[in-house]
Amino acid sequence: MNKKPDQIHLEAIENLSKNLKKKISELGLSQLHLSALSGIEKSSITKIETMEYSNPTIRILSQLAKGLNTSIASLISTALTFAHKCDLSHLLS
Repeated sequence: MNKKPDQIHLEAIENLSKNLKKKISELGLSQLHLSALSGIEKSSITKIETMEYSNPTIRILSQLAKGLNTSIASLISTALTFAHKCDLSHLLS
């Protein structure tokens, strides 16, 4: 099954949103508390959770991961696993 880049990107963002929400919930944090821990504005955290902000930078992901005491990979792992299973050869040509 070949997926288009836009569909892969959307599914990756959905997975990031789910993983972020899950980790915040597991730790019993609020967005405000995560903002204080990570240095990322609460509004940006909200936008990532609601998929309004669909292209967070590595810096933002790194700071969120640090605030959640986890890795970037754990925040996006499902997204990476999904993308890896797709045929992405068309992106390389």
